[in-house]
Parts: sequence; C-alpha cells; structure tokens
Amino acid sequence: MDEDELNKKRREERNEENALMALEGFNHASLQGSYLLDKDIRPSDIFFSDLMRRIPGIFVSGSRVNASFRLVRSLNSSISSPASDPLFILDGGIISDLNFLSPQRIKAVYVLKGLSASIRYGSAGANGVIVVRTKSGFANKTKNGNSALVSGNEYEETVPLLEDVFQQSVYINGLLDTENFDVAHSLYLRAKEDNRSFSVPFYLDVANHFMQWNKDTAYQVLSNIAEIAYDNPKALKTLAFKLEEIGKLKEATHIYERILELLPNELQSYRDLAVLYDLTGAHEQAMVLYKKLLSNTSLDSGMIEFQRAIKNEVRHLLMSHKSEVNFQNLPDDIFDKKLDNDFRIVFEWNDKNIEFEVQFVDPNKKYFTWNHSFLENREKLLQEVSSGIYMEEFIIDKASAPEGEWIINITSLSKESDINPVFLKYTIYQNYGLPHQTKEIKIVNLNNQKEKITIDKIVY
Repeated sequence: MDEDELNKKRREERNEENALMALEGFNHASLQGSYLLDKDIRPSDIFFSDLMRRIPGIFVSGSRVNASFRLVRSLNSSISSPASDPLFILDGGIISDLNFLSPQRIKAVYVLKGLSASIRYGSAGANGVIVVRTKSGFANKTKNGNSALVSGNEYEETVPLLEDVFQQSVYINGLLDTENFDVAHSLYLRAKEDNRSFSVPFYLDVANHFMQWNKDTAYQVLSNIAEIAYDNPKALKTLAFKLEEIGKLKEATHIYERILELLPNELQSYRDLAVLYDLTGAHEQAMVLYKKLLSNTSLDSGMIEFQRAIKNEVRHLLMSHKSEVNFQNLPDDIFDKKLDNDFRIVFEWNDKNIEFEVQFVDPNKKYFTWNHSFLENREKLLQEVSSGIYMEEFIIDKASAPEGEWIINITSLSKESDINPVFLKYTIYQNYGLPHQTKEIKIVNLNNQKEKITIDKIVY
C-alpha cells in the first residue's frame, strides 16, 4: 500500500471513529484513548473482561468469566466496596452486568469518569460509566436514542458572580472610605474596642483591606481570632482557611495542630494537619498521619469519598517525596496507579452540620448538582457528623470531560450566627500531580449566599 492509500485509509478510520462518537454524543479529543472500537477487537478476545483490561483507568479483578470492574478516577472510586461498581449502559439502556457479552458482538466501548459521567447519567454515574454499543444496537441507535441519559439538566440560568454580590461586614464600611493606612488602622482599633464589633467576618474583612498596604498588619488582625476563639474549632478552622489562602502556611499549621487537640476523634483533624505538614516540608509527619487515617476501620464502612481523597493525597506526596518517607504498610492500590493531569476540586467547610448545594455546569451547558443536605443525602451526612468529616473531592477527568469553560455554582441551605458563620474553602488544582501543577484557594462566607451564585469558572 503506497503512502497516499495509507493516508486515505487513516482518514477513513478517523472519520468513522468521529462518526461513532458523535452518535453517542462524545468527542474524540476528550476521550483520549478511553475507548475501543470493533477494529481494535482481536480474535483472541473471548470475554468482555479481555477488552476491559486494555482500556486505561480500569481495574479488573476476578475471573475472566465473572470479572469485576472499577474505574480509578470516578467520583466515588473505592478499592473493594460494592457501591463503587460503575454504571453499565448497553445500547442506551442500563444493565447490571456485561460479562455475558461476546466481544465479537461489540461495535464500540466507551469509558466515562469524574463529573462528566455524573452530568450525563446523574448520580447513578458517580462511580463511572462503561458505555457499550453492539453492532445490532448501532444500527438502531438513531431510532431509539439513549434512554439512560439524564434529561432536563440543561443549564439556562443567569447566575450572579460572587464578586458582584460580596457583602462586607458592617464595621468595615468606614475603613473602605479611606485609602490612607494610618487612618484606616485608627478606625480599626476604634472598632475593635467596641465589644459589639467582634465577629469572625469583621477580622477577615479588615485583614483583606490591609493586605493592599501591609501583609504583616493583615496577619496581626487575623491573629485576633486565635486569641479570642482559642477553644472554638469552628472559628479556628475559618482562620486556618484564610491563612492558607494568603500563604501563611506555618501559621496555618499551628492552628490545625490546635484543632487536633480540640477534636482528636474527628478524621478531618488528622487529614488537615497532614496536608499542612506536607506543604511545609514535614513529609514524614504527614505520612504518619495519613497512615493513621488509612488504618482507621471506619474508612472501610462506607467513607468511600473521604478514603479516595486521602489516597490521592498520599499518591501526590509519594510522587514528590517518596525517598523522604516510610511508605511501608500502605494499601497496595496506592501504588497501582499514578495521578493524571486532571482538575481536582476540594471543598472544605468549618461546620459538619452545614447544608449546601454545589452545581457543576460543563461546556455543553449540562449540569450536575451535588447535594450536601440531610433531606437529599441523610445517611452520608450522619456518617460525616459521626466521623468528623468536613470535605468533598471532585475530579474533572480530562480523559472523558468536554473541553471548554466549566462553571461552579453554590447555594447555601443553612443560616448560622453572623458572629461565627459557616465558611467554605475550595481549592482548585490544575494538572494535579504534575511538576507544573497550579493551585488556587478561595474562601466563601456561606451566610451571605442564600441565592445561587457562581463562585468560579475554569477553562481547559
């Protein structure tokens, strides 16, 4: 075959791939190898598990005849929990098992993970989705469509940006009227003498204002929270969030150490301190705390999301500092995979009873809403309260997510005291686990967010 014929054949194959994916609503560039087509199926592929072993990001266990599958970058991926089984879609319909299916009947297999799976298939797709189109099903695709796809999740709202609705505490209004540091500082000291002026937002807002002139003064303002609320873990956690946001990592470490003293029975206390130990160079101390978490038996009784986040952070630590830590006795699956260059979004909050909603909108204007409320997710929240967990991790998996702008909206469903309200910290990692990883931290006063707001937009 000459070069022209070879190029023609390649174009035809590529056009066929694109046509197949277009019928399913996928994109060739976004799937990045997480699929197999009929031309990839070998005569030696006897069982469905034979195909799955060749797709990146899928762990296959059990026999070839009765295999189990797990997607390693799904929202709720876990090593052994039945709740981590992916959703199987066969010719547009949900099916409980695919081991019976002969590979020779298959036209295409696609794998979706992360938020893109949940947006397309709802909460049923939280553990990832394996989509199979048979040759006969392909012929009927245009007539029957995809019955398992979520409908009615088109994003048609106009939601204000956080910066457009941001509310300062009432005591800072006078400070904003002056651009002179000395005058502003005098006004701050005068307000501080008024006992009625104390609130966590007051010190945060004043510190934000002073950041433009003097970061040391801003930090001194924040330190008032630690002095006044030394025994209040909720206020201290807000302070630690802010210290992380402004890069005062050693100071944040001291606050997290105090929180661990106050809340020694809560899992989050150990995780938060482990993260800060790692960031400040105390890598072995971080590993000790992570091992303590991973050996906790409560993680095997349903804390799938928290377990997954901890394992990702341990992998991240090992990628950069493996020679500096004792990595013996870690779970085997820590070493089974490496971190991909995905978006990782971590939400943390300072009150485990808080209720709110996070909405993710993909570039195709389809949305998925994650509910942190007792009405929608009672069992999970009761488990968080019992175990002391204040966080949730989300992955936008580049291997299956559409490219473009993603929108993150939030709605508060609770009302707390304005003196010590609920704050949310969110951290967005780009290229997580790679040398050129970037990280952005922001904190939000949820008391001010009774209506849905857009807290961020990310593009890749």
